[in-house]
Amino acid sequence: MYSKVNADTLPHFNSQELQDIDQSSINSFGMSSELLMECAGFQSALFISRMVEDKHVFIFCGHGNNSGDGFVCARHLQLLQIPVSIVLCSEKDKYSDLVMQQYERCSLISIPLLTFNEWSTLKDFSSHLYVDALLGIGLKGALRKPYKDIVQALNKHKNLTISLDVPSGFYDDIDIDVDSYVKSDILLSFGCLKQSFLRTHPLLGRIYLLYIGLYSEYSSSFVKRSIAEIIY
Repeated sequence: MYSKVNADTLPHFNSQELQDIDQSSINSFGMSSELLMECAGFQSALFISRMVEDKHVFIFCGHGNNSGDGFVCARHLQLLQIPVSIVLCSEKDKYSDLVMQQYERCSLISIPLLTFNEWSTLKDFSSHLYVDALLGIGLKGALRKPYKDIVQALNKHKNLTISLDVPSGFYDDIDIDVDSYVKSDILLSFGCLKQSFLRTHPLLGRIYLLYIGLYSEYSSSFVKRSIAEIIY
């Protein structure tokens, strides 16, 4: 369905470089963090809409910008009339203003909101598709509770799982606790490939690179497709 691109033809970036690329997009074009988040969530929703079939999508959101991407994704899936619910895995007082704004937009269109405990009491998990929007590239150190328990519960169910940008549990660019990360079937990487993928790609399932409008000095080396499957 999507063009395949060899990973060795594309640059990989560490977390500081990724932050610099985001900032370059903001400085050069007057883009905002909100617009980049909107592009990431919208592209994710389009991808997921082609995978749903008869599944109900559950998007697991933490408290950082990765969860903001998840809220945007949920909003667009709802507008596409795809069954979607959000599983809230953090207290709202931890949200930044931008993430709170995305959460409130979801509330305005009545997307079902569940706590993790409420989700865990559901009876039929077989029809679920999971989206991991818990934690992004800013994670420092291995997972701790409650996220460690949430990740282990997701992995236990073996449902089709899609991670946004990085699987929750990746941290400090190259490190991973192999017992505590989301073992997703599909990874949607936003804009650029991460340095950690060079070492951890055997753990990542199928990797897709999504265009979200980033601009920097590296732009000429970015993949020239809106969505491409990356082959390591």
